[in-house]
This record gives sequence, structure tokens and C-alpha cells, in this order.
Amino acid sequence: MQNRKFFVALLAIIVLFLGVFTFAQTTGNNEEEKIIDENETIKKEIPLDEEKEGEPIEEELGDENQIIPSRTQTYVDVTAPIITISNYITTPTNQDIVVTATTNEGTLNRTSYTFTDNGSFTFVAIDAAGNRSEKEVVITNIDKVSPIGTITYYITEPTNKDVIATLTTDEEVTITNNEGKAIYTFTDNGTFEFTFTDEAGNEATATAVVDNIDKASPTGTIIYDIIDPTNTDVVATLTTDEEVTITNNEGNNTYIFTENNTFEFTFVDAAGNEGTATAVVDNIDKTAPEAPILTSPLNEAIIKGDVITNSWNSIPDAVKYMYESYRNESATTLRHKQTINAPNHSKTATNISNDTFWWRVKSVDQAGNESLWSNLWKVTVDNTKPIITLNGDSEIFVEFGTEYEELGAVVTDNVDEGLEAIITSDLDLTKLGTYTIKYNVTDTAGNIADEVTRTVVVGDTTAPIIILGNRSDHLKVYEAQTGTYNPTTDVLVKDLGSEDKTITIDSKCSTSPYNECYTIRFRAGDDGNLEIVPKYTYETSVDLSKVGKYRIDYYYRDQSGNSVYKYNFIYVQDTTKPVISLIGDATINIEVNSIYTDAGSKVSDNCDSNLIATVNSNVATSLLGKYIVRYNVTDTAGNIADEVTRTVNVVDSTEPIITLNGGDMEIVLGESFTDPGVASVSDNYATLSLENVIKTGSVNVNVEGTYELNYSITDGFNTANIKREVIVKPLIKQLSVYNPNDETKYNGFNISFNRDFVVNNPSQIKIQYEYSIDGGAYVLANLVKYPGYVSSNSTYAQEEYSFLKDFIFTNKTTTFYGMLNANGGKILTNYFETAGTIQKDVVVSMQEHNVQDRLRTAYNAVQSDKTVLIRTVLTFKLENGEKVTYKLDPIQYN
Repeated sequence: MQNRKFFVALLAIIVLFLGVFTFAQTTGNNEEEKIIDENETIKKEIPLDEEKEGEPIEEELGDENQIIPSRTQTYVDVTAPIITISNYITTPTNQDIVVTATTNEGTLNRTSYTFTDNGSFTFVAIDAAGNRSEKEVVITNIDKVSPIGTITYYITEPTNKDVIATLTTDEEVTITNNEGKAIYTFTDNGTFEFTFTDEAGNEATATAVVDNIDKASPTGTIIYDIIDPTNTDVVATLTTDEEVTITNNEGNNTYIFTENNTFEFTFVDAAGNEGTATAVVDNIDKTAPEAPILTSPLNEAIIKGDVITNSWNSIPDAVKYMYESYRNESATTLRHKQTINAPNHSKTATNISNDTFWWRVKSVDQAGNESLWSNLWKVTVDNTKPIITLNGDSEIFVEFGTEYEELGAVVTDNVDEGLEAIITSDLDLTKLGTYTIKYNVTDTAGNIADEVTRTVVVGDTTAPIIILGNRSDHLKVYEAQTGTYNPTTDVLVKDLGSEDKTITIDSKCSTSPYNECYTIRFRAGDDGNLEIVPKYTYETSVDLSKVGKYRIDYYYRDQSGNSVYKYNFIYVQDTTKPVISLIGDATINIEVNSIYTDAGSKVSDNCDSNLIATVNSNVATSLLGKYIVRYNVTDTAGNIADEVTRTVNVVDSTEPIITLNGGDMEIVLGESFTDPGVASVSDNYATLSLENVIKTGSVNVNVEGTYELNYSITDGFNTANIKREVIVKPLIKQLSVYNPNDETKYNGFNISFNRDFVVNNPSQIKIQYEYSIDGGAYVLANLVKYPGYVSSNSTYAQEEYSFLKDFIFTNKTTTFYGMLNANGGKILTNYFETAGTIQKDVVVSMQEHNVQDRLRTAYNAVQSDKTVLIRTVLTFKLENGEKVTYKLDPIQYN
């Protein structure tokens, strides 16, 4: 018994040792380890406190159950306690995390642990048996650090656009303002504070500051170096309220005005805002004012007095005048200069003595522009009287009735030359007496000379005189006119003796010596030259319509025997020009290459009749142009009429002529078309060729219709136009089929053509046949030329047979030959022969006599149970090689 207890105790120690060792090898799991004999398999686990001594234990040893000798077994506690961790915050947080642990048995090193930061803590539980378990808690979700935000800007340079600020953070955050958006758009300078929290709830802010938005346009101010009126260039300088870049004027901030104008500076600031500033200059005046016009004293004036006023016209834009006077005409020796302010436009000088000077003035405007100098005028100041000295004696005797010859006087002056004394007198040579002649003169300056006189005594010692009116040249001139001249008009005789009587000469001389009478003589053609020795004829009167020179001699003898003779000339002259009047218009147009016939003119004259104007014409009707026809005439007196002209314009108003090759045309649809073109062109003036013709329009031969071809040509003045109409029609004008379903299978057709059609070879018109079997596709039935005849009710072997068909065609008989190979209904090559002319618009009747029926019969010889359709095919070959095909309605054979 003692041994057994010892053994059990020893076994328990071993089991405990192995249990501890095994527990140490685990990682804290709760699996139980069983300590058993290596030869035993424990079927049932019994707690240690239920151990019973002396009871047998059944063991399964792998064989059939058998009872082994009974023994006593002790159970030990090798199960580690279980640690349970309560729920705690596992999401990110910025709070402390308290972790609570419980165990199913034993004692914990701590029942709770507070994490103030991320880290780990191991809970340890040891039960009464000394079993130990550990549970490590690792915390990584505590975040007490606020997130950091960074602001980036879309634009950092100065801009006139909106600026977008973008928030970026060092961790995931939730933006709690700005509608949760990470971008904020600044439309103007300012600040914006983003507020945001991270997943742990840490709050933070980030402030966006924008100060680079500038949407205000820069302003500019213009400064001018000269603001007063000036005749120099003006420099305008741009100043701005901020830094700008000038985008014109080559980037310069100055602009030089050479004349009044405006200039707009354009500039942009650093933000891109554009601005303008306009420089306006209106104070430049580089135009010189008008030169003054001197008004007084007049040029070359000679004046008197000790005060002189020089004046000139007022110049509207002058502010002053520059006055200068010179001592010489070349204006090289200055006498005086002075500035006269406007509006004064004169200069007065006093205490002037005798002097001669030249003066001029120029105007100056507000801008300083100086005009040209005025003319240089000469002025002479003369205060000295002229001196009169008589020629001859101061007392003279004159015979009564004679002429008084004035001897005159000489005038001398310190300035003027050529002064003549003014003579006044009460002298009457018709009366005896003593008379005083006075001599006076005033020089140009107005200085009055001392008067000088001469005494004239008139005595009567001469014969009477003849007075011919008031004419001293013994000449009267008359223009040719109707009427006569009275020779006694204005002809008086004065007896200068003591009787002092007046006598009128009013009778013609008849006897010699002539006492109181007159004679008339005439010389035709005299031009009034008194030097010509006259060859006169005596006339009874003066005819004023007769051109020439009349000489009238007057005679008188007084009682004392003193005779007097005097003559007078009467000229009748023609100085009136003839007048030319055109017959017809003064301007006419004639066609080139026509005949010009001048309409002529009429001439009228005060003396001559039947005058005819001479015509000078260079009209060349073969050349276009403007020609002048001149008309001139001179009358007998040599008076030349004013030339009259007629303008003759040689013009081309006739259109050229275009002659076409042929006229309007009709062509067949699809045929080729060649325009016959123009045959010739002609013009009444210009040389034209076919190359000068311009053609417009075209013909589409593939589309039916009416087309126009237009031809035009110009001779440089006139344009001619002509057109050709081309009608495109199908070849077949009408095609009709009759009796298509006749029981006799008789088939025919009528054809009318749109043009004449010449058939001169077998290939130009072809008739063929197509057949269809039981609704199949049409197959060409090839016929061969072969003489013979095939009956319509015969059966044929597989060999060549012939068919005969009579064909009536424009009154000509055409024979159609064909041959059929009855094997399978195959029909060989086709021929067609015809000849003749098909005329346009003539109906051609073509008839088929049972040929299709024969084809059907021949075909049915080998396939009688088929439905056969046979139709006629017409082919017309055109001259251009193209083909036109028409297919007639088929005939059915059952």
C-alpha cells in the first residue's frame, strides 16, 4: 500500500513536471494536455478530486476490451485560465482607450489598462494550479495630433483672373465648411479658412490668403512737355498708377507729336489688366501766318510832313508784327526795327525830315510761327516845294485867229522827276485882249510850288479860219451803214477880223476860184493811211454804205481877200466780222466705213453777200475717232469770221455677225455630239476671227432634253449673240407592239425614228430572240444563217435545221434565216440582213410570220412539257458604235 502511494505521488510529480513543460511550450492557448502512460490510451478524464483508490480502470489497448490489473491514477490541472478582453474603441480616436480584462479563473495582473497613446499591454492571468496565460492588447488607433493642411494656389503671379486655392492635408480629413470642398475660388483678394477634422476627430484649420488678384485696369496720365501754343514737336509722356507694360509704341512711354493729333497708349499691368490713355495734342501750330499786306503809304509813295504812319492789314492769328525799315532797296542796311503787338497793325513815326527808306512787316502767331516778309515798299518823305521856270518870255503876242503855241515851263524838284506844271488860262483866241496864263505844280508829296504866270496878248492881223467841228485831226470814221453824210455838218468859217462873224459853208463848188463852197472826192479801198497819195474821183455825196475814203475840201475867202482852205476825211470802213452758221448739228455721229457728206454752212455779212465759207475737213470714215471740221471765211474788207467747227464722231454701233455651221439640231440620246461650231464671223470695222468667239452652254447626250449653246463675240464696242438649240431624243420615237397574244402567235411591231437611219450592213440592225423556260432567266436564242425550212409540226433529230421568216421593212423584203440545234433547245449564232433607209418620223411596220411559233415548236420537240416565253429583241447600232436595245413583250407557249 505504501508503495502504491509512493508510486502515485511520483507519477503526479512527473505529470506535473511534464504539464508545466508542455504549458511552457504553448503560446497561451487554452488546450488541455493529458499526461498518461505511454502504453495507455485514456478514454475518460476524471478530475483529480474524484480519484478513487483500489478501483480497476478499464483500458482500451487496441485489442478487444480486456480487464487489466487495477491501479490508481491521479489527474492534474494543466489548463491555463482564459482571459477575456472587453470591447474597446478600435476606430481612430483622439481619446484615451480603456481596455478591461476578465478571466474565468485565477488572478489578473490588471483588470483594466488605460492607453493614453498608441502602444501595447499584456494582461497575465495565473490560476490556482499555477497555470498562466497572457493576452496582449495592441492599440494603434489613438491619434491626438491635429492634421496639417497645406494651401496651394493655381496662380501665384499677379493675375486678373480668379485664383483657386486647394487644400491638401497630411492625412485623410473631412472638410467641415466650404460644402466639404477642398478648393476655394477667390474672385478678389482676401482670406478663407478651411476647417477640417481627421478620422480621430482632431480639428485643424488652414487659411488661404490671396493678394495677387488685380482686376482693376491700370490708369494712365499724360504729361506734355509743352502745353502752350508752339511750333515745335510736343512730347507726351505716359505715367501710370502701377507698373505696366506698354503694348504699343514699341514699348516707349513717350510719343512725339509732330502735328496736332491723338495717340492712344495701350498697356497692361502685371495681372494682365489692359488700360489705355489717350494723348491729345492740339497746341502745335507749324503753319506760318499770312504775310501782311502793306496798305499805306503806297509803294513808291512820296509824302510830306513830319509824321508818318505805316499801316498794313490785320492778320487774324497774329499776336505781333515785326517792323523793319532799311536805307537801301537790298534791305542790307537797317534803319529801324520795332515789334508791334496785335491788334495794332500800324506804326507811327514823328519828326521826320526829308528821307527815303524801304520798309516791310511780317506777322508772328501765338505759336511763334513767323510769316514771310511782306513786300518791301519804298517811301520818300519830301517837304521841299518844287520850282517852276517858264520856257520863253513871260509876255507873248498872238495874232487873232491864229493858234496859240504854249511854250510851257520847266519844273524842278528835289525828289520828283518829270513833273509838269498845270496850266490854267482865260485865254480866248476868238476875242482880242490880254490874258494871263498861270503855271502851278504840286509834287507827289503835296508840296505846292510858287505860282508863275505868263501874259498873252491876242491881236487881229490874220485871215478867217475854217472850223471843222471840234475835230483837230480832220478825220471822221464811219462803220459801213446805210445812209449819207452831210458835208456841211459842223463846218463853220470864222472871220477873225473886226466883224467877227460866223459863216456856214453849205454849197458845192461849181466855179473856180472857189470862194465859199466844198468839193467831195472818193477813193475806194483806202485803208485810211493819210500817207497814201490819193487817186480820187469826184462824188456828189458821201455814201456811208460804200467802203472807202472821202476827202471833202472846204474853201473860203473873206472880204479882205484873205482866203482859207481846209479839208476833212471821211472813212467808211468795214470792221464787222462775217458770221458763219452751221447747217445741221454741231456734233454728229456717223457709222464707220460710211460716206460722210458735209451739211455745209451759211455766211452773213454786213457788206458782202454770197460769201462761202471754206471747209477744212480731215474726217476719215474708215477710222474710229473724233474729227473736227472747220469753217472759215474772210470778207472783202479782210474781216475774218470767228471759226466755226463741227464735231464728227466716227463710231461703230453695228454688231458683228456670227454665222453658224448649220442651225438647231436634234441628236439621238446616247450618241456622241460634236458642235458644228461657227462658220464665220464678220464686222463692219474690227478684224475678228473664230478664236474671238466665246461659247457657253453644253449638251449632255445622256440626258433627254433641250439644250442651248450660246455664241458671242465683241468688236470692242458691240456684242453679237446667237444660239443653237440642241434637242436630245431617243433614237426610237415610237415603238408599238400589236397582237402579242394572238392564238396564231402572230406578232408584229411598228417603229418611228427620231432621225433618218441608214441601214447598210448586217450589224447595224439586229433582231434576236430570247426564251425563258418555266419562269427562268431569259436566254438568247442564237440563230444561224442557213437556207431551208422547218415545218411547225415536225419532230426533229439532234442536227441542224433551218427556219425561214419573211420580213417586210420599208417596202423592202428582208429575209431572216435561222438554224436551231434541237439538242436541249440550244440555238446558235444569229444573223440579220437588211438594206435601205429608215426615214425620220415615218412609221415602219415590221411583221413576224410564225417565226416565234416555229421556235416554240422546235423547242418543244425535245421538251414538250415546259412553259416557254419567247420575246423579240431589237438592237440598233449607232454611228459612234454605241447600241440601243429594245425588248418587246414576250409570247407564252405552254
